[in-house]
Amino acid sequence: MSNSTLISYTKLSPNHSGKRTKKIDTITIHCMAGQLSVESCGALFAKSSRQASSNYGIGPDGRIALYVDESNRSWCTSSNANDQRAVTIEVASDATHPYAVRDKAYDALLDLVTDICKRNGIKKLVWSTSKNNRVGHLNGCNMTVHRDYAAKACPGDWLYNLQDEIAAEVNRQLGSGSSTPSTGGTTGSAADIKVGDVVEFTGSKHYVSATATSASSCKPGKAKVTAIAKGKAHPYHLIAVSGGGSTVYGWTDAAEVNRQLGSGSSTPSTGGTTGSAADIKVGDVVEFTGSKHYVSATATSASSCKPGKAKVTAIAKGKAHPYHLIAVSGGGSTVYGWTDAADIKTSAAATATSYLVKVTTDVLNIRKGPGTNYGTNGAIRDKGTYTIVAESDGPGASKWGKLKSGAGWISLDYTKKV
Repeated sequence: MSNSTLISYTKLSPNHSGKRTKKIDTITIHCMAGQLSVESCGALFAKSSRQASSNYGIGPDGRIALYVDESNRSWCTSSNANDQRAVTIEVASDATHPYAVRDKAYDALLDLVTDICKRNGIKKLVWSTSKNNRVGHLNGCNMTVHRDYAAKACPGDWLYNLQDEIAAEVNRQLGSGSSTPSTGGTTGSAADIKVGDVVEFTGSKHYVSATATSASSCKPGKAKVTAIAKGKAHPYHLIAVSGGGSTVYGWTDAAEVNRQLGSGSSTPSTGGTTGSAADIKVGDVVEFTGSKHYVSATATSASSCKPGKAKVTAIAKGKAHPYHLIAVSGGGSTVYGWTDAADIKTSAAATATSYLVKVTTDVLNIRKGPGTNYGTNGAIRDKGTYTIVAESDGPGASKWGKLKSGAGWISLDYTKKV
């Protein structure tokens, strides 16, 4: 059993149980709860009094360390049964909720997990939101988290909410799954569909998430695309439009979104709002301050949810609960429904500016928003010079800059002004 050739630092820990009793078939990702270098983390695991270790560690700079040989069982997840079969990885993160991870560390994590899978014959990664599936390795699930076995936040909400994205990207690299369709298209006759389009939904099932395995029944007809989850099993979130015949309200399969009718509809509108939420539009990321969400814009009974960052996916002007929100990964919220205007505040606005920067790293991810909690939209690989037109705070970097091209946001930590 070999170790990864991606490692650049080795500090073997005495804290392990010797040779594994199980074949490696599982990946368990942890957060360090601190932006520790691989040397600092290794120094902690080198102490026998620590009684803890992991197979690998990844620093904020993306360097990968070996702490326990893959052939040995580490002491990482508060579970002998799990650690006998899992390769455990500690990733440098912020020290506070949601324990965000920097771009370089996240990219290194994807590379490392892909390498582990290739060498150990893991053909496909499977994540489940069900703890029973994870702990019992049911339905093919082979990704676990520390919080499954102990009263801990690990791996933090940032990494926890990205487990399905990690699986999708690794599977793409393994050739066992796809990380697309893109936001601009899909398969078959649904090409070029984007958020805001009104489409013909031909299916009879919708799901509570883009990766859910069980569905509810609904009627086909006209519906509006309110969100797109690239590479997921059910990539299109649809909401039925008034008078269109459909009752869809959830995530749907690409094959059932087969005819584009154009953008815009009578319901919901992308237009204005009331109160302090003025000028909010579909696609904006806002701060949700409430604790209730509704199944419709006119519903009278609500369900509880947590406040935090969320994306506006639909607007119903003049209704009791005019904003449909979906929580963004790592934003702390659990909202998924219609909300009151008074419970929405615009996120901290980006500061307008204009200047040139030169990229100083070989690969710099372009993010869809100012933070590592947003998905990637390509990468800069030429160490070229680019125009920044706005700045914003966000997790994973000291400052984010918006590219003039409109491609997205980059971490300014890996650039210098020119």
